[in-house]
Amino acid sequence: MEIIKIIYNKTKDYTVYFDNGESITLLEDTLIKENISKGNVIDEEKLASILFENRKNQAFETALNYLKKLRTSVEVANHLQDKGFSKDIADHTLKRLRRLNYIDDEKYAAAYCRDKININRYGPQKIAFFLKSKGIDESIINSSLSDLDWDKVIDNLKKDGTNKLNSLKQDDKRWEKTLRYLLGKGYSYDLIKKHL
Repeated sequence: MEIIKIIYNKTKDYTVYFDNGESITLLEDTLIKENISKGNVIDEEKLASILFENRKNQAFETALNYLKKLRTSVEVANHLQDKGFSKDIADHTLKRLRRLNYIDDEKYAAAYCRDKININRYGPQKIAFFLKSKGIDESIINSSLSDLDWDKVIDNLKKDGTNKLNSLKQDDKRWEKTLRYLLGKGYSYDLIKKHL
């Protein structure tokens, strides 16, 4: 098949027309990498290779759009598979994103820990639970938790515990309710007992 025309679309991709009346739509990255131009003759095998390369570029574009907010590797992989990309293409895209430092689970876990301690004032157990639910590896979770600002964690525990106790002054079960509250925030029983 010979390429007779290439037209730029408003959707920021290109439609390539062949002499047999067929057409395909490709991303600009694919056009450049595969050196596609008017007059090229492409056989079926080369066309399949071009379409596969285009699918990989589409997955990369989809992942970049999804990464406008910090995400984990598992979240990106699940998003790509939800969008209909095969596991092979999703894996290839994740490798490319890691190589470009767009995805780093260790940095994600460290930033997540900082935010949850400083903004939400969660305890270590709740943070670990949420990181695990986001697909972060256990060793990365443990490393991030060991790097926590423990003075801040204990300060948060004391503030939250004192505020809860003060709000329950008239309640006979204020210690039990405060304990349940702090356990729910992710502090361990031993940590609560030691610092409150």
